[in-house]
Formats: sequence, C-alpha cells, structure tokens
Amino acid sequence: MYKEFHNITELLEYVQTDKQIAGDAGFVANRYPIRFVLFDNFRDSFDFISQISHKCKVESVEKWLDADYPDIMMTHTTLADRISSFIAELSGEDIVIAPFSELARFYDNKNALQFDTLIRTIKSIETTQDGFTQKQRVYIPIVGLEGKMSMFAHDSQINIWYFKNIDRHTNYRLVLTPSSFNVVGLDENYTIVENVKQWMTIWKNQEAKPNIISTSKSLLANAEYAQPDNAFDFFECRNVYEFLTCGLKLDFGDIEFKIQDNQYWLQLAKEIDVRHFSFEDFFNRYFHIDKLADYNVFLKTWFDCHSEFEKWLLCTFYLVKFCNEKSYICQCINSCHSYSQSDFFAAIVLTIFDCEDKDAYIDERNICMKFATDRGVKVSVAVEDRLKTELTKISEQYGYTKAVKYLTHLTLVEKELVVSWVGQAKIDISFVANVYPDLYNYISGKIESPNAWITNYFKAYRESKIANKINDDLKALLAAQNGSVVTFNNWYNSFKNTKTVLNNRTDIEVYYWIDGMGIEWIPFITYLFSKKEGIYLNETYIVHAAYPTTTLNNKVALDDLSHNNLKKIGDLDSQAHKNTNRYPNYIIEELAIVSNAIDKIVSEYSGKKIAIVSDHGLTAMSQFCDGLNLAGYKSDHGGRLASNESGKIVADNNYVVCEDGTTICALKHNSLCGKTPIGQSAHGGCTPEEILVPIFIVSSHKESTNYTAKLLTTEITGNNPVIEFEIKGENIVNPYVMYGNQQYKLTKTGTIYRSDKLALVAATTSVTLFIGSAYKQTFNLKINIGAEEEDLFDF
Repeated sequence: MYKEFHNITELLEYVQTDKQIAGDAGFVANRYPIRFVLFDNFRDSFDFISQISHKCKVESVEKWLDADYPDIMMTHTTLADRISSFIAELSGEDIVIAPFSELARFYDNKNALQFDTLIRTIKSIETTQDGFTQKQRVYIPIVGLEGKMSMFAHDSQINIWYFKNIDRHTNYRLVLTPSSFNVVGLDENYTIVENVKQWMTIWKNQEAKPNIISTSKSLLANAEYAQPDNAFDFFECRNVYEFLTCGLKLDFGDIEFKIQDNQYWLQLAKEIDVRHFSFEDFFNRYFHIDKLADYNVFLKTWFDCHSEFEKWLLCTFYLVKFCNEKSYICQCINSCHSYSQSDFFAAIVLTIFDCEDKDAYIDERNICMKFATDRGVKVSVAVEDRLKTELTKISEQYGYTKAVKYLTHLTLVEKELVVSWVGQAKIDISFVANVYPDLYNYISGKIESPNAWITNYFKAYRESKIANKINDDLKALLAAQNGSVVTFNNWYNSFKNTKTVLNNRTDIEVYYWIDGMGIEWIPFITYLFSKKEGIYLNETYIVHAAYPTTTLNNKVALDDLSHNNLKKIGDLDSQAHKNTNRYPNYIIEELAIVSNAIDKIVSEYSGKKIAIVSDHGLTAMSQFCDGLNLAGYKSDHGGRLASNESGKIVADNNYVVCEDGTTICALKHNSLCGKTPIGQSAHGGCTPEEILVPIFIVSSHKESTNYTAKLLTTEITGNNPVIEFEIKGENIVNPYVMYGNQQYKLTKTGTIYRSDKLALVAATTSVTLFIGSAYKQTFNLKINIGAEEEDLFDF
C-alpha cells in the first residue's frame, strides 16, 4: 500500500490509525510490521523520529558496522538479516530503524537489483508472537529514494508512507570525492563525512547543511548506483579538478584539465580558502600584483616565479583571462608540454611558425624574446636547428626582408644568420638595429679621425670582416697606405703611442687592458658606454702600438704606465688563435668578449677615473690571402712577422724591417710565410688594424676633465671643522669648496688640499668642490657639531 501525506500532523495521525486497524486488514497489518516512511529531506525525517520516539525506541544501524573498519559498507543481504534478527529479538515493542536509506541508496540496482531485493526481503519480515499481540510496528525512514520506492507503489503487500512536504523540500548536494584536498574553510558551508559510519549518523543532525562532502572511498565506489534520488544531487569528483569545479562550484573559466597538471591543481587546492574565493582576486594576491593587464605583466611575473607550480598558475590564469583574444602567449602555453623555462621559451621561439596569421603575433613575440634575452634564457640546439630551418625557408620563399621580421636577439643561430645575411648584402645593416644592436653599432658606427683615410679604411675593414672576404675598397686603401715602407712610416709616425699620451696623466687611477683590441672597436665600445648609468666615456684617443705588434713588445710600456698594476679585463688575442673558430661565430664571440669586458669594468667601478688600453690590434684579413712563403725566414705569430738570423734582409715593400735588423713585419694582409688558417685572426704585422689601438678615458663625470678628487675626511667635528681632499691631475688652478652658500679656499700640501674652517650647520651635509670652471663634484659629509670637551683631570 502506497500513501502520500502533505504535513507532519497528518502523517503522525496515520501512525495512530495504523495501530488501530482491525479485522482481516488488521491481521495482515499486525503480521507484517515493516512501515517504510519516505521523506524528501533529513529535517522531516528527524522531526518524525523525534515525535514518535517517546512511544518507541530508535535503533541506530551504524552500530551494526564494524568499528575497526568504519568505511566498509554492509552488504544488502547482511543488512536484511540484521533487521530480521533484530526484530526477532524484540519483545514486541515498536521500533525505528535508522538510518536505512543512507546505505540502501548505494546498493547496485543496475546490474544486481540489490535495492529491490533488499526491499522485498524486508517487507516480508514477520513479527514475533509478542509483536503480533502488541501490534508491533517497525518504522524505516527513507530519505530521497521516492523514485526507487515508487516501483513498489502498487504492491499490496508493502506499506509505503510518503511525506511529500512541498514547503520544506531541500535538495542536498552530495559531493563524492576521494579527498577534500586540504581546501580551507569547508566546514563553514559544508557538512563533511569521511567514511560510511559518519555518513550513517548524518540523519541525526537536523541542521545538516545542504552541501555535503563525502570522502568515503566506499560511497564513491558505489556512487553510480545512487540515482534516481529526489533528495540528493550527486556530484562524483574523481580528481582534484572535478572537486574544485564540479564539487565546490569554483569558477576557473574555460580551463581544460590535463592529467599532467594534476600535481599543480593539488597544490592550488591547498592555497584556496573556499569561503571567499575569486580566481582573479586569489591570483592577484598570490603574485602581489594589481592585475594581470597584458603580456608585459605576464613576462615580468614569469621571471619572478620560484617554482613550476607558480608558472602553471600564471599560465592557467592567463589563459582564462586572454584565451578569447589574439594572444601569442596563449598560443604558446597551449603548445607547451611542461611549465619549465626551457619548454616555455622553446614554444615562444617556434610557435609562430605554426600560426596561420604569423604577422599578427610578431610584436608580442618580439617582446617575449627581448625579456628572454635580458634574463639570459637559453634554448636547446634542437630548437635552434628548427628555428634556422624556418627562417631560411621564409627567406627563400618570401625574401630576406620578410625573414628579418621574425628575427630576435635571443639565439646564437639568429645572430649567425644576421651576420651572414648582412655580410652577403642580403639585408641592409639598418634592418637589424633592433635585432642585433651589437653588430649594428660595430659596423655602422663611425671612427672619427682627422685623417679621412682612417675613417674610410676601418669602415671597409669591418665590412670585409662581416662579409668574410676582402672588398675592393679595403684593398685599395691598404695599397695606398702600406704600398711601401715610406708610406707606412708616414702615417705610423703621425700617431703617438699610449705611454706618450698618458704618461703625465696623474688623474688616471686604474688601468684596464683588453688584449688585441684595435680601433675597429671604438664605435662599439662608445655605444656600450652610452647605455651605462653613472659612468661616462670622456675621452677617446687613437695611438699606435710598436711593431712587431705583439704583447711581448708592447705590454712593458703599459705595465710601466700603470706602475705594474695593469688589469687584464678582456682577451681578443686568445680568441683569435683558436683552431675551432668558424665564420660567423668568431665575430659573435668577439662582440661578446668586448661587451662582457665593459660590463665587468662597470660592475667593478668605484668612482675612480680609469683608462682602457690595448697592446695591439688584430687582422682578420690574412686568412683570405696566400702566404708569401719567404725563403730563409723563421715564421712567428702565424707569419705576420718573421726573423732571419743571417741578417741578409733584402728591402721589399711587402714588409718593414724592425730595429733589430733581423725581424720583418708584414705590411700587407699576406703573411710572410705560410697562410693564416681560415677562421683565425692574427697580429704582429703592420696593417692599420694591427698597429692602431684606442685609449678610452672613463669617469663618473659627464664632461671630460684632467682631474680626480677623493674626499679624505669621513667626519667633520665642531672642534676641527676642516675637510681634506686628495686631488690629482694637470694644471690644478684655484680649487675651492662651497658649503652652505659660502666659499672656502683650499691650501695645498703635495696632493692633499685642506680647507679653511667651515661654519658647520647640522642640516647641511654636502660640500661641492670646484677646480677652475671645468670641474665640479659634490660630496656627502658626516657632521658632528658637538666639540670635544677637555678632560680637566687629565694630568
């Protein structure tokens, strides 16, 4: 018999009516005591049990579970047997057996009809003689299984009472998950059960929250059998992503879950407080940013990440925010196999070649590549190989001008292509000013000199070096200047040497030496210093090295000039002689050597005036010329000089004879003996690139001066208010200081200059030194106004 009720009073009244059934109907009613009472929610079930519990006992089914195994489900046959035996042991009194549905809903009714079998078995349980006499009733509350129980609605041998409370119907959300994954704040809005035993007690809690999380593995394993259910909406969550999105209904946008990201979702779950969660707010707080506005913020944040989890989180949120826009970074993230730096920037380098509208992504990719370059990112050889293939393909199909658009300054292979394309005149040097600024400034920068041929010669020399062959302009210029010993001596003797220029410069405090640096490097080094802050290139000189242009022949003068404190900061010489040198790599390596040398000078800079000098230059042209193979000469420095101990040297315009009368130095690019190996530069000869070397004077002043000043007084006291400077330089005229809008003269003792007494003011903590009209420098002071008292008892 199936009967429906719409309020609790009506149901309770029927409980009493049922007890009073008489006649044949009463016989059947008293013989079969089981009454299934259906509810839509736990509150109504609790109310019902509470109101009849004063007339009958309540037996808790959870007591029948094995206490040692709280998450093991009782089988449907065991549950039926326990109910039957329990009723048989009673003395005929009424009883409520609960919970029942909390187990029954998870029995397999799809394949084995376990639920139906359970109901049929229980409905047929007969009471005892005492029970029959006392009109025993056994009430089994069932929450939410109206759909399954409706199968028995027309069964005349079953009693089903359904309290359909429209006003108080609450649909519960039951989230079945293997874990709560350490999410914070769940207790506030969720009732949490960890095993079957805890789940069986939930019916007792009339304040049970409408959202229930079960981490019971048994319930999850049988979740598929729980439907249909009019009290519960079931959400099976097999992993952390499903728990967060489906179970907790947190919004992460249109993120596609990838199994390889599971570890990151697990870590994210630990960081989430579900009580007030917004993915964007969480993200901004986590990374301490206002908002992820664009790819510039993304890239800055990427390099601040300390783990792959943080990079995954950054990428995941970026996809949510920008996936619907034409974003190159989104394209790259989607093509990544991991969130390592190498994988991500491999995608940045290559993804563009797989895009249909490549040009749309060029600007964003260039920004990404610049960030990578500035942070020293390296990519694998395999990535560089494919990049070279793609760039070459574009250059062949669409032209070199098109290919240049896809060049950046990140990889070695791009630099190689730039050097060779510029060298072969495939592209103009101006096209790569932003792509390879070092190369651009090396080639395009002008060497200023009163001698016009110097400017023209070194322009032709650098163009030839990049082209990997001697051009006609260089041949003609060298023939004009080194056509004979006389023409060579004419220009050689018009230049001073390093020692002559710097010998009386007492303002120079530190000497740096870059081995093998010729004047070809003046434009590049000028460019490098122009990018630095707090250090300035004040003076540049062109001088000649002594020939033979070897370190042995020239370093002695540099050591003497620096008082044997010459600091070697770069070595182009050793690089030039490597057997592994290949075009265009050796050019790239030379640029890096010089750039690193200047960076190191700047990093060590302490405010002193410095000079950067060289012992000799190098020529890269001898590798393109046959050697003269002069008989009777012993080759030295790759044939750029040679010696003849016999002293029988015949005058020749191919070389100049040194003062020792036995050594000769090449005037042309042809070496005197064997040929210089391909890829190597050489020195020892007398070509302009070997002979002419630069001097760079660097200081902390924008304007050039011949002075250096050092404040010797660390603290000025009230009883001795004077300051001292050490000043070095030429023609130090009328030095004075300004302090507190008052001028004080300086008195000289050697290189030490002492001021008159200053009228100290505690708030005035700086003093400015003036030397003539050209020099001005401000120094900070430590002021101690209090005068030292005399000790009257010091005998």
